[in-house]
This record gives sequence, C-alpha cells and structure tokens, in this order.
Amino acid sequence: MLGVGLTNASEQEILEFIVTGLGKSVGKYYIVTPNPEILVIADKDPQYKNILNGAKLALPDGIGVVMAAKLVGKPLKARIHGVDLMESLCREVSNRPITVGFSRCRT
Repeated sequence: MLGVGLTNASEQEILEFIVTGLGKSVGKYYIVTPNPEILVIADKDPQYKNILNGAKLALPDGIGVVMAAKLVGKPLKARIHGVDLMESLCREVSNRPITVGFSRCRT
C-alpha cells in the first residue's frame, strides 16, 4: 500500500508467529502498525518508508488501510490494532521467560 508492504494475517496468526519466534530466540526485530496517516507520510519520505519496510511485520492498524486494500483488489484478513495485539502478547508471554520491549516512533 503506497509502497509499504503489509502483513496479511489474522491477529491470532500474528500472535502465534511472534510467540513462536520469541521462544526460538530468533533475534531482535521490530513490528510496525501503519495506519493511513503513516502510509501517506511514508509515501513522501523514502527513509521512513524504508524503516517501515524493514519491519518483520507491518500490521494494518486502521480501517482506511483495510478499505484501501480491498479497493485495490488485495483484501487483508483483518485490521490489527497495535494496542490490542500488545495486550494479547503481554498476556500470552506473562508466564514465560520472554522479555518484550516497546518503543514509540515519533514522526
């Protein structure tokens, strides 16, 4: 979408992918949650677009992203709210020896 690749998966599939990867100690990576505003900024800023495209996962966090994907013939399985996913992830790893860190990117 506007040159940013989006992960097409359900929230449960994403959660399983993350937890499985964390359990295997595959190394550090980051996840982004682009909404329409972020995609517009990335369309005008190649460096920002590269950062988004460098993420292990780019989760569609905005109904506008989901609707646009459908309009261009590439429907997404789900809108995945970053906050909801993080809450689910924290619950999932709370009884495991896994550390999860968070960072906020300011645009």
